[in-house]
Amino acid sequence: MKNVLIVSLLVFFAVCSFGQNPYTELSWPWLKQADIQKMNVKSILLATMDSDNKTVVRQIKLSFNNDGLLISEEGQVGFRYKSVFVYSVNGTLESMVNSDDITSDTTFYRVIPEKKMVVKQSIRKSGSDMFAVSETHYSYNDVGQLAKIIDYSGDLATVDRPGNNNLNIDALTSVTVQDTKMTIKGPAVTQNLTFDSHGKLLLSEAYNSEYDLSEIYEYNYDQTGKLVLIYWEQNGTSSKTFVTFEYYE
Repeated sequence: MKNVLIVSLLVFFAVCSFGQNPYTELSWPWLKQADIQKMNVKSILLATMDSDNKTVVRQIKLSFNNDGLLISEEGQVGFRYKSVFVYSVNGTLESMVNSDDITSDTTFYRVIPEKKMVVKQSIRKSGSDMFAVSETHYSYNDVGQLAKIIDYSGDLATVDRPGNNNLNIDALTSVTVQDTKMTIKGPAVTQNLTFDSHGKLLLSEAYNSEYDLSEIYEYNYDQTGKLVLIYWEQNGTSSKTFVTFEYYE
């Protein structure tokens, strides 16, 4: 039984050809491309209710293509924004365009299979001839599990492609997996994720030592294994997010 569990988790955490969208992997850890594709999901609506359970205070729409890839994220209630994801013909993430009512910016991604790495790069003008460059390097182990995240930054006169720039290290985040638990530990925040034997996320617990804040997400599924409710609590404050699915015909 233990061997079956280990194999299922290795498959669950695996990243196909290191082409996984690390944004999805960390921002929506319950979201799996294979499941979305299998269920033929077109979009997912996440509606967060006020304490009276009658008023929607935040609503986010996640949209997918036929391959189960996240193609856009849109804040429809509360803070309004839109993020659009662009992929190569092979399904690897190339860029993310973020926009709101005031600004728009583009984040670039590069998959480096030989290094088992995905690199995220952001660039902004910092002077007449200089650019402020930020990169995040997501490293994976031999079985496709996320193992390490390193943040870099620096001011450059000439910017090379993601992963090829000489930048300073800002922060190191480690990722460890043991049985059904994943721990993501950064300089100030430690997050513990608990999964069931089928790889479904059940609980996310995070603690921010800098601000002394604790945050808990509980994930609830129906009898078919589909996520229906997310319960959130932070230092006595709580909310419920109801999850609904739209399917391709």
